Amino acid sequence: MGQSIFYNCSKLTNVKLPSDITELKKNIFNLCSNLEVIELPNSLAIIGDDVFINCDSLKSITLPASVTSIGWTAFASKNLKDVFINSDVESITIDKYAYGMNSYSCTFHVKCNQLDAFKDKNPDILNVEFEATHMNADPVKENEVSATCTEEGSYDEVVYCSVCKTELSREPKTTEALGHVEETVPGKEPTCTEKGLTEGTTCSRCHVTLKEQEEIPALGHDWEVIPEVISTCTEKGSTAGARCTRCGEYLIEPKEVPMIYHDYDEQGICKVCGQKDPNYVEPTKPEEPTTQKEEPTTQKEEPTTQKEEPTTQKQEEPTTKPATPAKKLNGLVKGPDGKWALYKEDSVQKSFTGLAKNENGWYYLKNGYVDWNYTGFAKNEKGWWRVKDGRVDFSANSIYKQPSNGVWYKTTNGFVTWGETGVFKNVNGWWRVENSRVNFQANGIYKNENGWWKTTGGKVHFNETGVFSNENGKWYVKNSKVDFSKNGKVTFEGKAYTVTNGYAKLS
Repeated sequence: MGQSIFYNCSKLTNVKLPSDITELKKNIFNLCSNLEVIELPNSLAIIGDDVFINCDSLKSITLPASVTSIGWTAFASKNLKDVFINSDVESITIDKYAYGMNSYSCTFHVKCNQLDAFKDKNPDILNVEFEATHMNADPVKENEVSATCTEEGSYDEVVYCSVCKTELSREPKTTEALGHVEETVPGKEPTCTEKGLTEGTTCSRCHVTLKEQEEIPALGHDWEVIPEVISTCTEKGSTAGARCTRCGEYLIEPKEVPMIYHDYDEQGICKVCGQKDPNYVEPTKPEEPTTQKEEPTTQKEEPTTQKEEPTTQKQEEPTTKPATPAKKLNGLVKGPDGKWALYKEDSVQKSFTGLAKNENGWYYLKNGYVDWNYTGFAKNEKGWWRVKDGRVDFSANSIYKQPSNGVWYKTTNGFVTWGETGVFKNVNGWWRVENSRVNFQANGIYKNENGWWKTTGGKVHFNETGVFSNENGKWYVKNSKVDFSKNGKVTFEGKAYTVTNGYAKLS
């Protein structure tokens, strides 16, 4: 394509050049006053002098990355305001009068990571400002606050440049509240002495009560009289009593009355019940004496000549064994003095101070003895534990003070995990905890499952309202909690802010 071939072609409005064009020579589109759109091929390398001069309907143009040279007054056109250059700075040369010597101005858009290099290479270019062209990466979520059953969640949708990571846009978004997940709380039937409860419901996610359980009065006992049983000669009796037909509890418990034993007369008849004694024997008459006499015998008994030999048997050995010695005390046991201590072979280990275990649990020992007055923290090989009244409290789930150093620690099931960070509660209020330890120097906005909270001196005071900062920006805080529903204008400490979903910017 020779130079000036479209010179002063006022009816030319739209151009798409062939894919094999490598150079636009001088004056090709000069004075094409109605040219609005031109599409340049990826083969183009050279844009000569005065190529687009006086193309007053051309407002922007995009150059392919193949361009290596832009000539004198190539873009000198008063309405051409944006030239998008995709070439790398080291591969392109731009004439310092590429936009001419007129009083108009134009922006050359270059790759964002090469902006400074373009400025350094073309310090004298006339009427042109260089500006970075960014490439949008996929949006990401930041400052995400999870939705709860009753409150909306929120996050910032942020778009960064995929090349230089510059933040290009930030838009607050909200997510719907989750709604409660209803879970049945079983009721309890009343008994004679204890109240019952109706069935209720709670939310399994946030544990709030949705339907209160109502008390059912105790039934009271239904007493039944147990009649007296008279004892006889053959059966035991019992006193009268009273028992509840519902639960079986006795108001008056019957007592056993012994049998009345038989009282037999001389004929063997019981005077009480009239029963005859089965062992009774009728008396017999005495026999008459006989008149015969027994004659004495004349035989004499001869003495025996045998002698008794002495026995040679030895005395039997004693069969009783000596007593077994008593078992010695070992481990954490109760000693003869009634005190619990750590024993070894009957000796209290007085050099031991710390945690020791038996089948009933873990205990704090001082000088070998269980210290029932100790409340605080103590250590074993697994870590630090909450001790209450001398015993490890595995139900401890709060923030407690160590008397020896005045530090407050967060425990879970009695154990200091050293991994808990957030805003947690104890009997004295809500506190900023970092790695399981209360940070009394914390003065900022921190998150827990209930929201974001402003702390001063590590504590949520519930009385701070205004605009405060954390690492994510400035936020509108009401009664020490970030109010993500706040939108509008606010003034705090003499400064005006515009608040969008709780996020504050200086107006």
